[in-house]
Amino acid sequence: MGGSVANPDYMGAATAQGNQNQVLNAQQTAANRPNQYTPWGSSTWQQSLGKDAATGQPITEWTQTQSLNPASQNALESQQALQANRSWMGNAMLGNVGQSLSQPFDWSSAPAFGKAPEVQGVSGTPVQGGVATTGQQTALANVPVDTSKVNPTGQQMGVQNYGLDLSRPNQTTATTNEPLYAQQREQIANAMFNRMMPLQETENQAARTRMANMGLPMGSEAYNKEANRLQLAHTGAQYDALMKAGEEQQRMNQQTLGIQQQAFGQDVTGRQQQASAIGQQFGQGLQSGQFANQALQNTFGQGLQSQQAQNAAFGQQFGQNLQGGQFTNTALQNLFGQNTTSGEFANKAAGQKFQQDLAANQQAYSQQMQAAQYADAQRKQALEEQVMARQMPLNELNALLAGQGVQQGTMPSFQQAGVAAGSPYMQAAQGQGQLAAATAPQWGSLLGAGMMGLQS
Repeated sequence: MGGSVANPDYMGAATAQGNQNQVLNAQQTAANRPNQYTPWGSSTWQQSLGKDAATGQPITEWTQTQSLNPASQNALESQQALQANRSWMGNAMLGNVGQSLSQPFDWSSAPAFGKAPEVQGVSGTPVQGGVATTGQQTALANVPVDTSKVNPTGQQMGVQNYGLDLSRPNQTTATTNEPLYAQQREQIANAMFNRMMPLQETENQAARTRMANMGLPMGSEAYNKEANRLQLAHTGAQYDALMKAGEEQQRMNQQTLGIQQQAFGQDVTGRQQQASAIGQQFGQGLQSGQFANQALQNTFGQGLQSQQAQNAAFGQQFGQNLQGGQFTNTALQNLFGQNTTSGEFANKAAGQKFQQDLAANQQAYSQQMQAAQYADAQRKQALEEQVMARQMPLNELNALLAGQGVQQGTMPSFQQAGVAAGSPYMQAAQGQGQLAAATAPQWGSLLGAGMMGLQS
């Protein structure tokens, strides 16, 4: 059939990739250890040969050295000497701190707390709690009203119904699962195949003769390449023949559908014309019934208006009685309002006197509160002065020992080099193997069966 496919060297590709990763890792480590020099000092790296304690393999060991410039070095040494002197002085002052903290705190020398203010009550003045009520007119003379309903006149409730043809139009199209003109499509395709097969066989024979004259043996790469080219060309021609047969089938199907659609439309139009005539006849009967109902409605309206006029006269008489009762009730309400206003005036005077007594008591309470707060503030200030005197030796010792040291200069940051991935030898080998397997000759296609004679 075809030439054999060489297996890719997966183990060799993996080994090569691992070696390259080790080289890239060593280069990355060296790139991330630059020597730095600043106005305050320097940071340098040195290499030496070492050995991995776990595997025994040789490795590169790195040593980092940071140095200050002469001025910063002198300042650091002077600051360290100054700190030693402050420590000596702190030891001498430690006795004063112990003596100060050993004395018990004297709470008795502070002023006494302020006294709580006394709460004084306020007596209220009696107020008026009620107002004498006045009578009200609560009823009116009843006026008779005609509550009987108007005599109904009846209505025409129905119109003659006319039957309609509700059956659906006759189906004229073929069912969706019927293979229209499938036999004609197969006949057209077979006819085209029969015309092209001799030509394809002639091309195959000419290709075998031409390659034999060129000295290309069957199964060679050039021979297989030319065979594949002819197979693709013949397959494409056969596919085009199938497509053209399908297009002819579609054209005949569309022509049949157009004829059937026209017949269906004529049936629908006839049914619509019949329904329109029946609808017109129904409309005439409906208008006749509506005219009769309008006459009956007019008779009912006249009776209703007569009864409403009588009830309006009764309502007017009732309204006059209602206005007379409302006038009487308004006079009584005014008398009640005068009594209420008099009582509110007396209660307002009593409330004003209560507020004056309450304000006087509040002022006395505030003065007592201020005096107590003043006494508490004096006591707090005296205690704070004793605490300050007690803690002063300790604060002086802490201030002596908390001196600021020399700040060492820091090395500036830098952008580290990124890790470069090794060449993808493994992926390349896998891709090469997949490509070789995919491009190997494949036989057995139905439409390419004509090439079987080329391999014989």
